[in-house]
Amino acid sequence: MKNNNANRMILDDMKAKILRGEYPVGSKLPSERELSEYYNVSRIPVREALKALSDMGILEIKRGAGTFVKSTANAMQNGEKEQTETFMQPDVILLETIHVRKLLESEAAAQAAKNIRKDEIDDLEKALITTIQEIRKLKTGQDNDFFQADAKFHRLILRASHNPVFEQCLEAMPNIMSLHQYWSLKMTTPMDEVVTYHCSIFENILIHNEAGAREAMMAHLSRVEELLARKVPEEKEGESPVPKVWYTT
Repeated sequence: MKNNNANRMILDDMKAKILRGEYPVGSKLPSERELSEYYNVSRIPVREALKALSDMGILEIKRGAGTFVKSTANAMQNGEKEQTETFMQPDVILLETIHVRKLLESEAAAQAAKNIRKDEIDDLEKALITTIQEIRKLKTGQDNDFFQADAKFHRLILRASHNPVFEQCLEAMPNIMSLHQYWSLKMTTPMDEVVTYHCSIFENILIHNEAGAREAMMAHLSRVEELLARKVPEEKEGESPVPKVWYTT
């Protein structure tokens, strides 16, 4: 494998792992030697990938201490052109994959309402609270981990369905959830809208209302679909997709 190809593969894979929460903000990454063994490459492409992620503001390299995850938000915000070229061509991929998520996660929410355990309810409630806290940080212009918090809420629901296929299906679409978050965020919605949707999903799961949980998740992702559908015509008209104020979905 050529170094430039290995560099790109490592960069994309590590970025996906960071956005999925496998390497949380503040965590220390494995050493260059461990990463080179993991990816079965020399240290050169590993070092180049780490440097590129550091330049994006995603990682922080501390001499003598190691490499640490600095921001998940920057994983989307600072790599916009690169993300677009790599994952967003054609735009129809965004809409087709949100259709898949609507079907997948709506049924997962219904199954979670049926099968969720008490400890899983507690974890989901904590994730909901964290999501709300991160939205407040975003609202006041603070550094935030909205993408990671929102993704965790959705993944806990998939896990609580007790059907491993649901989570595996989403894992088979790397970066898709983060791209849906990113572009719907840029297309603007009322900032507290995500709180309403997430609370509705949680409350229906809490009382084991399968139909209600399915409908709440469908409504949430249908709203994301509506926002993503705005992206293509606005770009074709030559308008900037970046709003003056960024909101959450």
